Amino acid sequence: MTSLLFIAVAANYISFFLSVVFIFNRDKNIDIVKYRFFQIVTVSFWIYTMAAIWTHDLPGVVLQQLLFLGAQFVLLVLFWWNVRYVKGVFSLIFSPDEPNFLQSGGLYRWVRHPFYAIYLSTYLLVVLYVKDLISAILFCVLSLIYYIEALAEEKKFIQSDLSEEYQSYRDKTGMFLPKIF
Repeated sequence: MTSLLFIAVAANYISFFLSVVFIFNRDKNIDIVKYRFFQIVTVSFWIYTMAAIWTHDLPGVVLQQLLFLGAQFVLLVLFWWNVRYVKGVFSLIFSPDEPNFLQSGGLYRWVRHPFYAIYLSTYLLVVLYVKDLISAILFCVLSLIYYIEALAEEKKFIQSDLSEEYQSYRDKTGMFLPKIF
């Protein structure tokens, strides 16, 4: 079962990496210091958690492992399903580009930052599975980075020509989770 769990998490991490290389646009004016720090934390998390999954005989009943495996698969499917709505039109994290359209298809129908939500959900599942302090600390740092950047991206929308449309969209959707009320 460990090898299946390892493959499921690796498939998500590889998908996230491939999206950076082939899906999201790169802005020449990206804040390189923030981006490099983000890369270091992310890759550290990936390597550390993959090693934890592979090398440790992690406790867990078969049902827990199957739920973890199923959740990783669902997140992978949601990730690639949502990619079709953004290919070639969205920029990498920390890009200073100004928004010129509002995406409301795919998961954007319910969540303003679905990719961040998928990344964080994937990482949280891994942290809960490996039950390790270092992975939990790295997860907290990544969560803070995604939250701060989501706020910065929303500020760009509020200061753009799309301000009114974005405010209406924001009232109907959650930042990382669907808005229930």
